[in-house]
Amino acid sequence: MRSGWLMFLKFIKCAAVAVFLCLGASAAQAAEIRVFASTALKSTFDEIVPVFEQRSGHKLILPYYSSADTRKRMKAGEAFDVAITEFDAFQELVKEGVTVADPVSVIAVNAVQLAWPAAGPKPDISTVEKLKSVLLAAKSISYSDPALGGGSSVYFQSLIERLGIADAVRAKDVKAKSGQGAMPVTEGKAEIGVAQASEIVTLKSLSAEAIMPDDPKSRSTYGVGASVKSSNLAAAREFVAFLKSPEGTAAMRRNGLSPN
Repeated sequence: MRSGWLMFLKFIKCAAVAVFLCLGASAAQAAEIRVFASTALKSTFDEIVPVFEQRSGHKLILPYYSSADTRKRMKAGEAFDVAITEFDAFQELVKEGVTVADPVSVIAVNAVQLAWPAAGPKPDISTVEKLKSVLLAAKSISYSDPALGGGSSVYFQSLIERLGIADAVRAKDVKAKSGQGAMPVTEGKAEIGVAQASEIVTLKSLSAEAIMPDDPKSRSTYGVGASVKSSNLAAAREFVAFLKSPEGTAAMRRNGLSPN
């Protein structure tokens, strides 16, 4: 009887040690992954980050920046584990010495769109001239401040310059924070707005349509890469793989992005 009790206690002790070791190993494998990501990807990441963290045990640190600010920080040598910014610009950074562990790959495409209240009439922007007429007729137009470097506002500025209506549009613009170009439309502060698809899709009171869909410059193509200097390279690659998985790409579609 006594020997049986001692054997039982020994079993419990061994089991406790095994659990402790497993928990210790799990904790040792968990990592913090610092991700530089455009604000245009925030709605997608709001959905997938909790899923990835729960499954992997890793923690994602996500300081969202404009694409221009992301590139500036990378060029200055600021530490990151994974970065997502415009594909062509990312390639240029690699040529300039920002080293990545694997070739930069396309992760998503984001279109510049015109937004308007869903309850109102749909503007006809099917041709360049009709788009020009809509922009001139609008009493107010919102977009994120181009000085912040957002892809949609930078493109929109170049577009109105090409159309010869820059002064007329700027005279009635409503500038917003980065990633919030269409927000003033929801607040009644602007009649129409310009923003990226991934930003507008979260604003359920708005409808939207792509501006100049045949113009390649009207779309932002994002590349993703893991830093060769990452102290958590395995975890960084794990997150990149999750982004490219069917689950990751499905989340991007739900949030206005077209996966590669």
